[in-house]
Amino acid sequence: MVNMGSMGRRELDSATFRAWLQRARDEIARSRERLNAENLYPVADADTGSNMEATIRAAASAVADEQSDELLIVADAAAQGALYGAQGNSGVLLSQVFRGFADGLRENLPRAFALAHERALKAVADPKEGTILSVARAAKDAVGNVAAWGNELRHDGEIALAAWKAARASTLDSAKNPPSEASRGTIDAGAHGIELIYRSLVAVLDGEATSLSDLPEQEGNQTPSSHRSQLIRKSDGAYEVMYDLVDVPEEQIEGLRANLAGIGASLLIVGEVKFWKVHVHTDFAEQAVAFAKEISAPENIRIPSLDNGG
Repeated sequence: MVNMGSMGRRELDSATFRAWLQRARDEIARSRERLNAENLYPVADADTGSNMEATIRAAASAVADEQSDELLIVADAAAQGALYGAQGNSGVLLSQVFRGFADGLRENLPRAFALAHERALKAVADPKEGTILSVARAAKDAVGNVAAWGNELRHDGEIALAAWKAARASTLDSAKNPPSEASRGTIDAGAHGIELIYRSLVAVLDGEATSLSDLPEQEGNQTPSSHRSQLIRKSDGAYEVMYDLVDVPEEQIEGLRANLAGIGASLLIVGEVKFWKVHVHTDFAEQAVAFAKEISAPENIRIPSLDNGG
């Protein structure tokens, strides 16, 4: 049963978590093309919106299939679904945001925001400001010291609102303090996606929250379309290599991580022994797959070209 607070506010439980995933899925789908247009970092291949949508759809589908009414079980289903369905750099990082949320909810909502940042940060070898990581950190910091708010027990809606306001400010700041000079003047697509997802949580938990408006359109002189063509080849490699690995010990994954780091960038390997998601940008796609075959049989191999925006 949904716990109703005063004035229509609701606490985060399994029902509101399900509602959050559905609303966030719809928000990302509605904003997909704008997010794709904002996608200039790490490579301007115009797929951040599509990748985040595919990932959150997988999370929402897993939640819909889960029959339990226990919040922690539902949250874990979302994290697993996001991991299995993660697409692209942004999707893999989003899966870690949901993994952190699921782990943190074992304690409370502020801890969920904290671990959402921690899990995503751990996945990235070379963290940059003005990205998903910056927004996740801003949200974490905004709610991290609940004791400083006073002795009153805070409602989940208030906590989510504080986190979202910080995430929104950080997203807007990504245009002024971008991860690369080439993307200055454009808000980061991944950061914007997280802002939308956190905003959806506020909308579900606190219907009275105001100013849940869309971010303003691009500020500054540059727009994504005006310089995308010159950015596409300024990537970390010619190919985006993605595959899954099953039943591989972590020690072997660390060896794979070292091998892939030597031939590529934007490297992400997340998961656990039963299932790993691997993502790397490289000029050496065959070698990236060969490294995986040394330890297991990679599944769901995808190698889109980054040269043509694929």
